Amino acid sequence: MHGMVPNRIKELRDTRGLSQEGLARECHTTHTTIGKLENGDMQLTLNWMRRIAAALDCKPADLLHENDLAYKLGPEEMAVLDIFSRLNDAGRRRFLKVAEALAEPASNEEAADR
Repeated sequence: MHGMVPNRIKELRDTRGLSQEGLARECHTTHTTIGKLENGDMQLTLNWMRRIAAALDCKPADLLHENDLAYKLGPEEMAVLDIFSRLNDAGRRRFLKVAEALAEPASNEEAADR
């Protein structure tokens, strides 16, 4: 990824004629935070993607480059991410507990197969 920007926030912000300060106001944050997100110095979480995408009037996925992992996921993985993204914090915690419980037997079965 040498020479490549970590995401498309700046590109989309510039296209819409917004400064970092303007985008920050729309996202209820600071221009410093927007700069860190643009430069990859701060993790671009799904929550940040939603806030920024709403401010830029685009889809969260539009903030990523086409060669990013999100575009390489299969339909089942994308369905799981879609469900997860619609949950509130409590629902996400429950979802992760269920997923961990489901994954545990698979790990034990794999170990038994060896």
